[in-house]
Amino acid sequence: MPTSGGDTQYVNMHDAYDDLPEATKRKIDGLKAVHVYQSKYSPRSLGTINEESRRNLPPPGIHPLVRTHPENGRKALFLNPVRMESIIGMEDKEALALIDELMRHATQRKYEYRHKWRHGDWVMWDNRSVIHWHKAADRCGANVWTLFEVKCSREDDYEPCISSDNDGRGCRQRAVGDSG
Repeated sequence: MPTSGGDTQYVNMHDAYDDLPEATKRKIDGLKAVHVYQSKYSPRSLGTINEESRRNLPPPGIHPLVRTHPENGRKALFLNPVRMESIIGMEDKEALALIDELMRHATQRKYEYRHKWRHGDWVMWDNRSVIHWHKAADRCGANVWTLFEVKCSREDDYEPCISSDNDGRGCRQRAVGDSG
């Protein structure tokens, strides 16, 4: 385990959507964003990829800013500033301002669960409802982690995920987001 850092933050995008002003909900309802491997506006780099990998990247995808969960019927924001290249029908400057506004709203602490990892932990979340990221860990003296992500593809392109350190010892668990 890292000696410092390494926390993972999870944000409930259902609650973030629910708390938006009605005018904002009306504004974003029906808007679609173009998602690419890495947006030219990305706030962080994903690193370099070789030419063969670049040729094998999937084509850009179109995703709504607001999705309805297929199991619980709740609406959730669908944001990823690393991958969102544009919003269809908007000038880039206006789209970037909207994405920034929505991200600042969604990443308020009141929507966040921060997991401080301990040996044996595992966390399960629903990618249809939650965004997540990790804080950088102190690499000095840190053990190697085994992190698994299991994705089950469905017709509607939603992907539930499970992560685990898979060491077979006792664990504590935390479900993040709403699944019904």
